[in-house]
Amino acid sequence: MYDLDLLVPPEKLDEGVRALLEAGYQNIGKYQWNPAVNHHFPPLFHPKWPTSIELHQWIMPRAFETILPSDELWSDLRPLKGLPQNLSALALSPTSNTIHSFAHSAIHHTFLYPECLFPRLDLKQLYNYSAFCHANEKSIDWKRVDLLSKNSKYGASFVTHHYLATRLFGIQTPLQFDNLDKLENKLLKTLWSVTKDEKDFSYLLRNAFNRVGRVYSQESIMKRFPGDERIKRLRFLLTLRLLKKYGVTGLVKKPFEPLH
Repeated sequence: MYDLDLLVPPEKLDEGVRALLEAGYQNIGKYQWNPAVNHHFPPLFHPKWPTSIELHQWIMPRAFETILPSDELWSDLRPLKGLPQNLSALALSPTSNTIHSFAHSAIHHTFLYPECLFPRLDLKQLYNYSAFCHANEKSIDWKRVDLLSKNSKYGASFVTHHYLATRLFGIQTPLQFDNLDKLENKLLKTLWSVTKDEKDFSYLLRNAFNRVGRVYSQESIMKRFPGDERIKRLRFLLTLRLLKKYGVTGLVKKPFEPLH
């Protein structure tokens, strides 16, 4: 984990920022804060800790309110387990978390990061979605999640995203979609069009690697790079680990296995 997202009531956000600054966190990023537009405060970094913190006043930009309305979200929070006795926090329900994971990956972050290996495919975000679906399959309201496939604006994106998770990471869920032949052909065509050879990951990663240069270990990244550059390099390192474990063109046939 390289960043921690905390959702706070909008009226409490300034108080939260002050508390983190007093605890030694610093705002060293390049982003400007506009509370009328931005859904989270710029990432705050601590010189002694690897994880940055983002305080959110909304879980996503207002443009995506139709997917996960803020009012509905606050009423669907659950107590977060496993915290020390003197701390308490709320977490998204498994169903809301699944919906947010899709929207965050396939819609909000589309084309934002250079380590997206294909258009509309960020391997790290897709892995997060797959891991969560696998771990919470029995707790998720799949009927509610399936409503996304019927969304006039985002339905096709959701079907594609979920289908990629089943084919690349082997997750199994109750969701069933019709007319997947075209999607399967498109997936295969996309994968083979960007790989000259099934084992040649250097070609696949060329554009992302050119953006970050030399690949450092996680320990070296933490020591050498601050702020946004640290996040970019950690994302790329995780992408390499995912490729090493799963490959990309090998369309898995075994069940999902967590990445350690």
